[in-house]
Amino acid sequence: MIIHRPLCIILTKLNLMFRYVIISSMILFSSCHKKHENKNVPQLQTNKYTFHSEIMGEERSYAVYSPTTFEQKTPLPVLFILDGPSYFSFFKALSDQWGNKKEIVLPEMIIVAIKQNNRSSEFLPSYIDDGKGDKFLRHIEKELIPAIESSYNVLPNRTLFGHSRGGLFALNVLLTAPELFNNFIVSDPSISLGNSTLIKRWNSTQLSFDDHNNNVFVGLADTKEGYSLDYVLDTNSDAFPHMRTIWSFCEKLEADSINNQNFKWKYYEGFGHGTIPAMVAMDGLLSVFEYYRMDKYGLIYSHLNGIINYDQFKQKIISHFKEISERMGSKVLPYESLIFEYGQIFLEEKMNDKAIEMFQWNVDNFPENTRSLEKLEELSI
Repeated sequence: MIIHRPLCIILTKLNLMFRYVIISSMILFSSCHKKHENKNVPQLQTNKYTFHSEIMGEERSYAVYSPTTFEQKTPLPVLFILDGPSYFSFFKALSDQWGNKKEIVLPEMIIVAIKQNNRSSEFLPSYIDDGKGDKFLRHIEKELIPAIESSYNVLPNRTLFGHSRGGLFALNVLLTAPELFNNFIVSDPSISLGNSTLIKRWNSTQLSFDDHNNNVFVGLADTKEGYSLDYVLDTNSDAFPHMRTIWSFCEKLEADSINNQNFKWKYYEGFGHGTIPAMVAMDGLLSVFEYYRMDKYGLIYSHLNGIINYDQFKQKIISHFKEISERMGSKVLPYESLIFEYGQIFLEEKMNDKAIEMFQWNVDNFPENTRSLEKLEELSI
């Protein structure tokens, strides 16, 4: 069939208009449907802030990623990321994937991404090239942390992440102000700068993790550039001091921490300085929050299969959240969603007495949440 060109153009435009209307309608329906579905679900949002720092004498910027923004009711630990814009996406993705109660792997966290104005100087301690690191640390302690704690409902549990010079800064914080952060995640730190002065000061203070109970994870990049590892680590060689210095430092910390699990490190063979931050982010969070992880389905099915009795099942839940509370510095109750799910499983298994106890546990801990109360009312009919 032959179609004249003007008519063909008209039909094409009509077809495009029709498709646009259909697609627009689908998007609108999807958007409305999504809003309806998530009406009572906390949203994940990023808020950006700029303020004048009296300590730094300049405008400073940071972004905050919060699972529940300003309306959050549950206090959360806080993760501070140096060079925030560069590494924010890694941590947000991990928080989205693991920082939920469907799988108890990592706690939900408030994530603060700090934008550096001059990383070359503000990451360096004053004892290295007259760096501004001491002033920057005061800015974090006296201005940034109070700003976060006044705007968000937070737990007294803080984590600091730094890569390269940011890693040097993080280790210097651990050395000089270990009480400021509970956890340190350090990626390929530039500790050979300033003739390895940080290491010398560390050795002179004889810092012990037993004294402060900080959790520390250090990731080491592969920067040997084709040479053998033995050659790079040879103390008689003056090649690749960056890698050799970090390796020796980690071995020393590992030896000093032989009686506890507070320090861990990992060598990422085949991955260079600029490629490891994402992997360090994942491994570091899993390491410093190792105590948080719980095999929630393995626990209840161990009971249902007769491996543990009901009292042991309950005690394991209580003990787990007691440890979380001790580590977080504030009481953390067994999650409402976890206990409700256990109640549902007991109902499916026709174990109504145990289901009722789970729902009652929730009512006692979370009286404002009505779904467990509704379940109890259903079971009493």
